[in-house]
Amino acid sequence: MSLSDPRVSRLLNEAFVPVVFSMHLQGPGVDDPARAFINAQRPQGQSDIHPPDTYVVDPDGQVLGHIRYDAGVPETLAFLRDILKAHPQLAPPDPLLVSPAPPADDAEATLLALEARYDSDDKAGLVADLEAWLAQHADRLPGAAALARTLLAGALYYAGDLAGAQHHWQRIVDEHPDHPVRHRAAYNLIEPNAWPSPVHPELRDARHPDVAERGLIVPSPDLRAANLARVASDARYVQVRPDLPFARIPAGTFTMGGSPALQARELPNRRVTISRPFLLSAWPVTRRLWRHFRPDAFPGALSEGLAGDLPALQISCDEADAFVAFLSARDGRRYRLPTEAEWEYAARGGLEGKAHPWGDEPPDPTRCNYLNPRAVPVACYPPNGYGLFDMIGNNFEWVADFYLANAYALTPAEVTDPTGPTREQSAEGNSHFAWRVARGGGFIGNEMSKISHRNSWRIGWPPFFFLGNTGLRLALDLDDDSPAGPLP
Repeated sequence: MSLSDPRVSRLLNEAFVPVVFSMHLQGPGVDDPARAFINAQRPQGQSDIHPPDTYVVDPDGQVLGHIRYDAGVPETLAFLRDILKAHPQLAPPDPLLVSPAPPADDAEATLLALEARYDSDDKAGLVADLEAWLAQHADRLPGAAALARTLLAGALYYAGDLAGAQHHWQRIVDEHPDHPVRHRAAYNLIEPNAWPSPVHPELRDARHPDVAERGLIVPSPDLRAANLARVASDARYVQVRPDLPFARIPAGTFTMGGSPALQARELPNRRVTISRPFLLSAWPVTRRLWRHFRPDAFPGALSEGLAGDLPALQISCDEADAFVAFLSARDGRRYRLPTEAEWEYAARGGLEGKAHPWGDEPPDPTRCNYLNPRAVPVACYPPNGYGLFDMIGNNFEWVADFYLANAYALTPAEVTDPTGPTREQSAEGNSHFAWRVARGGGFIGNEMSKISHRNSWRIGWPPFFFLGNTGLRLALDLDDDSPAGPLP
């Protein structure tokens, strides 16, 4: 994120030859050589789910140094200047590139002084000074005004004026498409801590308004109303709980894995048989249900009305397991997380070999939530062939299996009811932690998220990982003989 700071971007553009490595695996910008370079340089033990670090390479391909992807602005500036000092033969003959350049005039000097205060002082106290600077200098210095507006948005955010902050971030995105701070503004419009977008360092110490406070998004109210009416009347749904209906999933056989595969962890493909029908919740566990388990997680208005229909997110797998045990005891049912095979089988909705629950057509804003900057209430998009909503998009979902990148290779090419690697196998392959599988692809707010919005996409996280748009969906066996009695 430090690369979006104007000071860093200016140094990069004037003293280096900046190269953007695309990590995309599909569509425009696929960059196999860059990906091969990054994978060869990845530090020992660093997971492939982390963003790539920043590398400096000389004309002969020798790596001169690298800095972590999450380094702050001062650390990045010092790193780049140290590279120039250590290799003066590669640096342009300009001593100002090694030291901070002086401002061009008094207005820029004033703005730099405000930026220094922003980095060290009470940010909320700078609102009036930044507004005054923009009123006086924005027309004459539009480039500097983009930085001033970025600082003002952050100051307003710290002052609790979310609407004002969002207005200025959006204005930067709209009016400064080529300015380095545009990325920073667009990033801050995404709901904080939505994987893979941790809070920008400049906002780390602020209070982050809940998604319900940021403004609920309902893409198509009429479609959602029709979906809810269908769930209430269609016989294929089982009303196990008034706040969490279940859909009937038949037994069957399917090809599990890449269709097509965009990452090695989706391979090899296997013919998997799900030997018994089961029930899967029609949508993820919502805030309304989660508050019975953690009343303090979404207090008051954050889980009432339409906000109660938001999926419960930023849930670790440890918490998900605890919730399953809690609700099972409360209801007298044996709820569980679906296995990874059950999840993918259900997501496909009876469509064999298709990329998405609806077929091979690419994701778009009418099919799933991938472009919105935050989660939307459940059942806002059409269901798949089994009547399931939001199997991809809106949020990631924990499943029961432990994670290994090569998990599919550990079973035969034809297998019945696979349950994934053992805890010990997962721990051995993941830095001594038994990781768990997440599925489904959550909102990310940009086109890059399409890579995860596929039936076969999978990822692994430590069971205590919670910073993300990750929730859960429940499964039930149809032959449940718990005290509540057989399911209808």
